[in-house]
Amino acid sequence: MPITTLSNVTAFNAQRHLTDTQRAHEKALAQLASGRRITKAGDDAAGLAISNNLRARIGSVGQAVRNSEDAFSLLQVAGQGMSEISDILIRMRELATQSATDTVGDSERELIEIENVELQAEIERIAQSTKYLSSNLLNGEGDDFRFHIGADNTEYDVINYNGDGVDVTAGALGVDGLDLSDRDSAADSLETIDTALKQLHVPMAQLGALQTRMETTRDNLEVHQESLEAANSRILDADYAKISTDLARESIKLQAGAAMVAQANQLPSLALKLL
Repeated sequence: MPITTLSNVTAFNAQRHLTDTQRAHEKALAQLASGRRITKAGDDAAGLAISNNLRARIGSVGQAVRNSEDAFSLLQVAGQGMSEISDILIRMRELATQSATDTVGDSERELIEIENVELQAEIERIAQSTKYLSSNLLNGEGDDFRFHIGADNTEYDVINYNGDGVDVTAGALGVDGLDLSDRDSAADSLETIDTALKQLHVPMAQLGALQTRMETTRDNLEVHQESLEAANSRILDADYAKISTDLARESIKLQAGAAMVAQANQLPSLALKLL
């Protein structure tokens, strides 16, 4: 190679390689600092686009999980109210059985009737006051609930609950005004209470089945979310072992390149020694 003073191709070449090495070194530093393999679109445009789509879906699925949990809470509130009413009806049946026998007298039946009246009032109170936010759940005046438990807008992403069809007030159950103050009316009340229990158990069973479905839906959504996050991680996240190795290599190249540029810059001065 000729020795010249007007141009230094060797230095230009060394400087170009040094610049490339510096960029690779900075890229590795950025990846390690951010924890991401892709820090800008130029690193992997297609990968970044896929990652953004996955992140959008992960967010929607995460919200669907929360929606299913909120829906389960609503159903749980309704279920607890029904369970309390069921316990009251069972207690009323015990009182009716007690009042139907002649081993108790009129004074005892008066006390039984006092409790019976209070229990009827409690059934009504529970049915009228059981709410989720401002929506009635047990008095037949509730709303039709639409639970969005998916990331899309298809029929499979929605579960409906007919809240206005649930009426477990004392009147609807047929126990409003039930009289246990005498033997014969108490005996007749047994069948009425049994009918009320059967009537109550229908929405209770439906509610329980829906709660189970909601739990299954939530679990499935969580698994789906984990799978999406794993897929996004494989695309977006940095491989620290590999990038640390890359950084060490580029650091050595950077130091060597700087030294070579310094030496290349000295080449024109050799021409002076020939004069």
